[in-house]
This record gives sequence, structure tokens and C-alpha cells, in this order.
Amino acid sequence: MSSIKYEKNSKRKANRINLPLKVFILEKLYHTVNWSMTGLSIKVQKDDIDFSKNNFYDATLILDFLDASISLKVKLRYIHTTKDIVGFDFFELSHKNRKILRKYLDLYLDGRLENFDEIINIYHEVDIDTPIIEPVKLSEDEEISLRRNFFQKSFMVLIFMIFLVIFIGVISFYNFQNLYQNFGIVRGNYQKVYPQVNSKIEKIYVKVGERVQKGDVLADLDSQRVLNQINLLKQKLQNKVPKKLLNIDKNKLNQEDDATLKIKKELLNTAYKNYNNAKIQLKKHLITKADFLYFQNLLLKAKENYISYKQKISNTTKSKDLIFSVQNLTQIKQMIKNKKKNKKKELELYRVTATIKGKIFKVLQKQSSAVSPKKPIFIIQNNKIPTILVTLPIKYISNITKNTKVKLYTPSGKFITEAKVKQITNKIFDNDINLNKKPKQVFIEVKPYKNTKYFIPFSAIKVVFKRKLWF
Repeated sequence: MSSIKYEKNSKRKANRINLPLKVFILEKLYHTVNWSMTGLSIKVQKDDIDFSKNNFYDATLILDFLDASISLKVKLRYIHTTKDIVGFDFFELSHKNRKILRKYLDLYLDGRLENFDEIINIYHEVDIDTPIIEPVKLSEDEEISLRRNFFQKSFMVLIFMIFLVIFIGVISFYNFQNLYQNFGIVRGNYQKVYPQVNSKIEKIYVKVGERVQKGDVLADLDSQRVLNQINLLKQKLQNKVPKKLLNIDKNKLNQEDDATLKIKKELLNTAYKNYNNAKIQLKKHLITKADFLYFQNLLLKAKENYISYKQKISNTTKSKDLIFSVQNLTQIKQMIKNKKKNKKKELELYRVTATIKGKIFKVLQKQSSAVSPKKPIFIIQNNKIPTILVTLPIKYISNITKNTKVKLYTPSGKFITEAKVKQITNKIFDNDINLNKKPKQVFIEVKPYKNTKYFIPFSAIKVVFKRKLWF
């Protein structure tokens, strides 16, 4: 197995390898101990000639392949003798022979000594004399042209270097001047619109980007339940007290008992009618069971009043009970009116209106979606100057105080405006902002000096904190 070692017998200090190589010197065959592109070493016997007598020797190198061998004529220069090892340098080794030795070494190390053709190809390469023997003579015009081109290129290189120095200086000053930068979130220039009752969205009247005024109707919720209750109260109000009875005055209360009994009969008939209607509406789920029981109780009371009064007029000719009945019915009528008025007010709760003047930024729910007072439907962007919330490592906090000036940029690096630090806090209570604060960081809230189109709610803004300079 071949190995490479450091050459000690040459000023060039080349790496030598103990690859087997044969060499003929003075018609005697020697085996190399090691060799390289610069020289070789051979082992001699005691009875061999003294190589130190001459400085140069003609020699032939034998390169063995699997099925062939190649001989190279070389000239060796004696270096020194150490015990039984004699070292030589190659003297004026030709470029072609050097390439052959290098290729032979590569083939041997790669285990491809059968590729004899690669060595043959080197033999057939054409030698070209490349060194310039005589200096090139230029005319005066050529010298002027060459000098001009040189100065032009030198000037361009100089300009480039000046711009490069300026660029590096600007970047260095920027990095020195800027203390810290991070991306913050825009907040405070929007308002969420919530419904006032549990229901589902019946119709949405606005779109994203549409301008609205405070009080404008944005959506209607399903209010069918309230409308049914209002209609029911209308029926109660219409059927509770017949017109004939409402027109009775105190002077007519002394009319004959049969007229009063007739009124009682009409009340009973009305109660029967309302009871049957309520029974049908209950089956259709248009009213609640409590409403149905209310009409049932009215029927029972009307029936009881009719029977008791009929019995009473048989014993007395005059009675003042009718006065109290009319007063009672009047009170019931007023109570129904009040309920109807309250239901109309409740109907307004099913209308979603704009709470501020601004622009519809986002519609959070779709038509027919179920909503609740805790579930917003719209986000309206207003024209107020927002604040930007950003995190800052604690190690920079000594350089940041309230009203410290900062600069705001878009994520692409475009300058927006200047701002100032509004507050520094460890906690922020805002469920709409998802800004993760790492350990050893604080929240910084900055206030821009003016409002711009770049301050879109929940968007990212680059905040650059400036270093306090002594000059």
C-alpha cells in the first residue's frame, strides 16, 4: 500500500510517495524508495558507484502498467546521500513528462492502471511555446489609447469605491443611530358592533368599504317572535272590551237589568271567540301556553260573571256591580296598551345600527347566522389617530422613556411618519390583539403624529426606536 510523506532532502519540500518506480542510472536498474514531481530517492549497495562525484546524471524512468510499460528520459541532479539512500532532483523536467508522471500517480492511486490510453493521449499533445521571447512594441497612438483606457477604468473604479464607502458609511450611521426595531400592531382606530339580543341575521344592508354615519341601519335581526306578541296584544285590545260597553256612561247604569245581562252575554261570546282563536294559534306555535291560559281564564271569568249576574238580577232589581266591571275592563285595556308600547320598543333592539361614523372594515357574520350580544357582527374603522403596540427587550428600556420619538415604516421599508412613546407596560388588556410577549420584554404603545392610509386596523407596522445621541 502506497503512502505519502514529507520530503526532507529538498528545499522545495514536496510531498513524496513510495509508489514503486524503476529507474536506470548508468545502465543499472534501481528501485525508488520514494518520489514526487520534483525528484526521487533510491537505495544503493556498498559496492555501487559514488554518486557524489558528479552533479548530473542521465536516467530513464520505467512506468509499469498492467500490460505495458513506458520509459521516460530525464536528467537527475544529485542532492545528497544519507546512509544507503541517495536523493536526486529532476533537472529541467519537461512539461509533458511532468504531466505523464502526475497522470501515472493519479491512475495508480485510483486503481486504474489499465487505462494506458490516457498516458498515450498526453504523448500526442502538441507542444506550444507560450512564453513571449521578445517584448511587444507599441506605437505612440497605441500607447496613448492604452493609457486613456487605463485612466478611464481607473476613474470608474475610483467612483465605485467612493459610492461604496458612502454606502457603508450610511449603513453604519443608520445602525449606530437606530437602537432597536420590531413590528407592531395597529389598534384603537376601529369599533366592533354587537347585537343587543339573541337572534339570527335576517338581512345585511352594508358591504366592506362602505361609509356609514352614526345611527345608520347595518342589519336587521329576526324579530318574528316580537311581532307575533304585538299582534296578539292588538287582538286582546280589540276584543277585550266591546264598543257598546265602552260607551256606557254612569247615567245609563240604571237601565234595565235585561240590557246589562245582554252585555254580559256579549262578553261571554267574545271570550269564547278569543279562546277558540288562541287554541288554534297554540297548535300553530304562534303563541305560548301562558298566553293560551290567559284567554282560558278570561273565558272562565266571563262565564262566571254571566251566571252570577243572571242569578243576582233575579233577587235584586238594581246593582252597581256593573260600574266596577267597566272600571276593571278599562284598567285591563290600559295595561294591554302599555305592554304593546313596550313590545314596540323591544322591536328596536332587533335592528343593528352603526355606533360611530366611519367605514365598514369587516363583516364578521353571514346572513342567517345566529348571533348574541357577545358575538360582534361588524368592525367599523374610524378616523381617529390609532396607536401601535410593539414589544421591546428590557435591556433597551433605559434608553426609552415616555414621549421618546420613534419612526414608523411599512413592512416593505417605506417611511410613514414619526411617533412618540405613549406608555410602557408589562401587561396589555386587549382581546383583539394577538401579540406574543417573550420573557424579558415589555409592551410599548406609540402614538403617531398624524393619521395615514397605512394605519389599517390589525395591520403590521415597523417601529424603529432611535438611539439617544450626544451631538
